[in-house]
Amino acid sequence: MKDFLKPIMVNHEWGALKEAIVGYPHFRVGHRVPFWFQSYFTKEAVEMQKNWISNFSGRTIVEFDPELHHEQVEQVDAAIKILKDRGIIIHQVKPMQPDEEKFLENFESDSIQFYPRDPILVVGNVVIETPLYAPFRRKERFAIRRTIGERISASDARVVSAPEPIPQDESEQTGYGPGPFLEGGDVFVLGRDLYVGNSGIASNKAGIRWLQDCLGADYTVHEVRLTRKFLHLDCVLCTPRPGLAMVCEDAFLDGS
Repeated sequence: MKDFLKPIMVNHEWGALKEAIVGYPHFRVGHRVPFWFQSYFTKEAVEMQKNWISNFSGRTIVEFDPELHHEQVEQVDAAIKILKDRGIIIHQVKPMQPDEEKFLENFESDSIQFYPRDPILVVGNVVIETPLYAPFRRKERFAIRRTIGERISASDARVVSAPEPIPQDESEQTGYGPGPFLEGGDVFVLGRDLYVGNSGIASNKAGIRWLQDCLGADYTVHEVRLTRKFLHLDCVLCTPRPGLAMVCEDAFLDGS
């Protein structure tokens, strides 16, 4: 039976890309601008969010700005075409269902589906559903499950879902609580070494510790401390091949 399984395997950031999950152009405006959002976004972006909240809270971009939505669709479709033209198999995230959008909406009513790199992580043949920092993003895993469920079932992958963080409102001093928080955009898979960013507004120490416990002694997980001006490690680091890294040195609290 195993001979007919189609493997899932990620060992390095620079491995040949054969298959990818791509986001879906959806964004629903919430009712407040989170404190963490203001840490790394420009003043102009924060003001735009405040304007959207004042005028369009609870509505999607397709409802109040169809032209902008059309541009988003074109950009996502163009990215998919680039990948497909190179023979890469694409799984575009299915749209959220209404009941899925209601998950934790009493804490935050936003919803978004542009960035599937964060709710899911693959290390070796282990597919990990990650515990995201902001409550409004924790609902993204449901549509991803529906998107790749059959693909995972036809593989030898092991699926692990991280502990769900305790749901609570955001505090300017303590964020969303102790976590654990872990976001795919923070994780670099470099063989048996994993580097995980910790900016204080995405992954945290508890999430990094959980990842080490999940993977066991076969892997070594390294914390990379970042300033709060940068959300994820993949915003400031790129490892295109062995021996080469591109970095934004201002982001690393302990140097690169």
